Amino acid sequence: MAAKDVKDFNEWFNRSYARLKERISIYHGKTDEDVFHDAYLAVRKQVMFSREGIENWESYFFGCYRKMVYALRELGFDYVFDT
Repeated sequence: MAAKDVKDFNEWFNRSYARLKERISIYHGKTDEDVFHDAYLAVRKQVMFSREGIENWESYFFGCYRKMVYALRELGFDYVFDT
């Protein structure tokens, strides 16, 4: 059930929000709020439409965040991540 999966994901994300931001700041320095939000939306969309589901939401979220950060850096937006 996609609706139940999305509800469960949203509840997990609300509970994990502070810890996710803390871990990102450890590995990436300053957290980019736009990328953080976009990563949330990407994972939520995958939860909604994936037939297999996502085994580990946290790992998938960090993977999305990291991929988005590196994509922005390749486009020349390094200044966004300076602390």
